[in-house]
Amino acid sequence: YISYQRIKNGTFDDGLDNWTASPAANAEVVNGVLKIKTSSGVQVSQSFDSISGGHKLYISYDAWKAQGATVYPWVCLGISGNNFKYTYEPALTETKQMFSHLVDHTSAIVRLTFSRNTTNGGIYYVDNVVIYDVTEIFGAGNEPSLSECDNLFHGVEEYTIKEYVDTAVGSINEYVPDVFDAQR
Repeated sequence: YISYQRIKNGTFDDGLDNWTASPAANAEVVNGVLKIKTSSGVQVSQSFDSISGGHKLYISYDAWKAQGATVYPWVCLGISGNNFKYTYEPALTETKQMFSHLVDHTSAIVRLTFSRNTTNGGIYYVDNVVIYDVTEIFGAGNEPSLSECDNLFHGVEEYTIKEYVDTAVGSINEYVPDVFDAQR
């Protein structure tokens, strides 16, 4: 895994390694995809080294629902204990979609959690989870926008971080390695 990528096993190729499911019976990995059966209190989370307050984080994941129930999963960034700092509730369809967020936070972030929705009995799927600390990568004040992050981290446009840094903030190539080519 690339050091700038805070999530380990975000593709679920290694099952639930590095993830915690509670209750465990409500989460499983099927063909390299996380399957979450929604019920009251279900959580699938991963803790990671604290990301300092004042940093911008790029978060993205693919999600979709099974046929049937309406599903609005909670996607939460945690700051300590069971406290959540940021919560997103995307409306899922049966078509796989990429969701992305650029978070400018003030508290140290220590985990990402996918949680229940308001309708018990629904099933949703998650894959390709990433969190990048773009302040750490690009430096404070030089962070790319959400659309630029989508392009950089998902290869929508054919340019590398090195080229982005040259264009956007000047020539600091020796400071920012081309770490994302391996992600394409």
